[in-house]
Amino acid sequence: MPTLLIVYPTVGTFCTETRAYLAEQRLSQGLRIVLADDCTVASGDIIFDDIIELPPSEYVIETYGILRDVCKEHKVDAVYLQSEAALPVGSLLTRDFGLLGPSIESVHLCSNKYLSRERLSQCGISTPQFVLGENTTDVFRAAGRYGYPLLLKGVSSAHSRLVTLIHSSKDVESAVQYLHAGQAKSQEIARLSSFASVAHIEMGCSPEKQFLIESFVGGDALESDGVITDGEPITFGITEQIPSVDPPFYIEGYLCPAERPKVELEELRCLSDSVLAAIDLHHSGFSIEMRRNTNHTCIIEVNGRLGRDDGFGDMYKIRTGILPTLHALKLAMGIPPGLTLNEQECVALAYRSYYEDGIVEELPCWEELRNHGYEDVTYGTMCEVGTRMHKHPHPNTYPHLAWVLATHPRSSRAAYQKAKVALDQLSMSVRSIQP
Repeated sequence: MPTLLIVYPTVGTFCTETRAYLAEQRLSQGLRIVLADDCTVASGDIIFDDIIELPPSEYVIETYGILRDVCKEHKVDAVYLQSEAALPVGSLLTRDFGLLGPSIESVHLCSNKYLSRERLSQCGISTPQFVLGENTTDVFRAAGRYGYPLLLKGVSSAHSRLVTLIHSSKDVESAVQYLHAGQAKSQEIARLSSFASVAHIEMGCSPEKQFLIESFVGGDALESDGVITDGEPITFGITEQIPSVDPPFYIEGYLCPAERPKVELEELRCLSDSVLAAIDLHHSGFSIEMRRNTNHTCIIEVNGRLGRDDGFGDMYKIRTGILPTLHALKLAMGIPPGLTLNEQECVALAYRSYYEDGIVEELPCWEELRNHGYEDVTYGTMCEVGTRMHKHPHPNTYPHLAWVLATHPRSSRAAYQKAKVALDQLSMSVRSIQP
């Protein structure tokens, strides 16, 4: 009986379509499904054959010991590891037991943003100008080289947390204090250090003390997403991000495909392939963030897992026929995912967001959309009534309240406007509070 181990899945992994696919695999292939998570709540009509309770993901050494014993006692045939939390321990397991998955080295490069920048630069791939720093003196020195504005970032990816934009010298001291305070309690930095320790990898920096100082790169925000096997990457599309304005670290929407000439989209896809080759990523999802200025493209971030925003999978399902999660599940189990790209349909995703401190008091009644004639859109919420919203730079800032997905036969930007108008029809309220 083949066994699939699902490690630290993200919220939304077990949607209706994923549950149906796993249920079919259980019936037709006798698939045994084991869930390993620090939040072991079974979802929907999947009956997990086993549930393993894990420590929080920053405890890589302890988690690795638990799951290694599981894999020894019960033959595991595939590991699903499409989250930042799952990648470190998952790559250790796939190495030890000869399973399909990204290498330890590539996972480390995707997690360690300093070494990722170093590797890309060595391969001739453009990144922001950057240097490691530890104190205000280092930041002032970088400002003398790059000018303002500057971005300060933690060495480990933290979903826009530990990211601070500095406009002038008067912002430096408070920004450095914020970084140091965040580094001391960052789950992501602790996970990176723990992973490097158990994997015996040289980090090239001290994530608990040092941080990245980067030149600020403007331009259009673009993204490449897909899955990669031993062969060519399977790219779902080149997507344009709609970034937030203040703070400028979050996403207000996506346009798929980005409205650019076909020759430019192909150029961007080839650049994405070159990035994956430089990182040497295989058997995983990927998500690569870029900035485009005229004819120059700069790589901002390389993630060795699928994009994680709510509604994101639904957007790409319209383009590829199935959810990205299913592509990745098939990839982990050695089933060729295949891809038939629907280039005739343009799609866009729009978010309603709240960027202050508050308590969610009202969420949409989706009947409102049908009452306003929006029966052809897809929608969802990302929180519940009573959810506490946090203002950036709080470590638990997740500003999205709800999303709407819309299509258009010719223009992804027109689809985005349609989704935005639909969002405006919805009744939502958040009560402002003092932090």
